[in-house]
Amino acid sequence: MTSQVIDQGLEPRHPALVRSPIPVAALEWSSEMNAPVAVIDRYIAMWNATDAEDRRDLVAGVWTESATYLDPLMQGRGHDGIDAMIHGIQQQYPGHRFRRTSEVDAHNDRVRFGWELAAEGQAPLAQGVDFGVIGPDGRLQSITGFLDPAVGA
Repeated sequence: MTSQVIDQGLEPRHPALVRSPIPVAALEWSSEMNAPVAVIDRYIAMWNATDAEDRRDLVAGVWTESATYLDPLMQGRGHDGIDAMIHGIQQQYPGHRFRRTSEVDAHNDRVRFGWELAAEGQAPLAQGVDFGVIGPDGRLQSITGFLDPAVGA
């Protein structure tokens, strides 16, 4: 009886995430289950792209036009706002790079992953966990970041 109840209504809320790969340019993956991982890896690459044109291309490929980013220290809205926010962090912390520190946990249209910001060979300057929402087209609609208060204390 339980299996009959559980089996009802198991259609995914965002079929594009399950049934077809996301339309982000130049991304390839071996299975549709890797799509959220690929988006988040491109998201991390976006934070590390110091060439303005490359960064803008990554922003456009990773985020929807009306996307939002929010953490305790900054926020960005839309492609231009997110690009400006990233450029500001790169100017403030030259030589530092973001790195994903956990697996990408995903279900329905949600993702969660850990990250850190550090200079090569140095202890992390910042680290945290981001939570995201992926839109029907496979790009990020929003990221909400939480910073680990113990880093740099």
